[in-house]
Amino acid sequence: MKHIESTSEQPCRILIADDEPLACELMQFNLEKEGFEVDVFRNVDEAYQADLPNYNLFIIDVMMNDMMGMHFAHHLKQTKSTTSIPLIFCTACDGENDIINGLNSGADDYILKPFSMKEMIARVNAVLRRHRMSPPTPPAKVLTCRDMRINIDDMTVYIGDKLIDLTNNEFYLLTLFVNNRNRLFSHNEIIDTIWPGEMPVSRRTIDINIARLRKK
Repeated sequence: MKHIESTSEQPCRILIADDEPLACELMQFNLEKEGFEVDVFRNVDEAYQADLPNYNLFIIDVMMNDMMGMHFAHHLKQTKSTTSIPLIFCTACDGENDIINGLNSGADDYILKPFSMKEMIARVNAVLRRHRMSPPTPPAKVLTCRDMRINIDDMTVYIGDKLIDLTNNEFYLLTLFVNNRNRLFSHNEIIDTIWPGEMPVSRRTIDINIARLRKK
């Protein structure tokens, strides 16, 4: 059964930026087998030339071209037309600081090499599904909390006149907390709301997202 995660009738488009030929071939073959449209770039300069806003997901190797993969990811998250497109880091950098830095840069998931193709497909579908979901919100299109305004339709947050740059997960967390003021949530309750029915989410991932949200 094919799992095409897309919000339209067109197949979901995925961009892979990775300079390892075998890894690229395996990911492309298995993702296309699932019904996704996949473009592979083994050079960051070529990836920059792609029609980036028309992709539904980016999969990037952090160490691609001497760590240029991280720079490419930063560019995607700092560009208005691509900042809301989900991004997965796929890398052999397995240190705790590497993972924390990857998530702090705005990545929606961090997959360590080597990995199974079943895990890859599951995580891709989970990220795409989560991207289309948000915690239940009241009918109001704009939520307010003191001098903070949260626009549900375009997923923007302002404190006064300053636009706050949030990842999708940070936005969902903030909306959840504002909608449930003065309520304490357990890690499991947050997981069930933000990441329902997905691959296991660690408490560390939740703590990192909340700490990042507080800082912003």
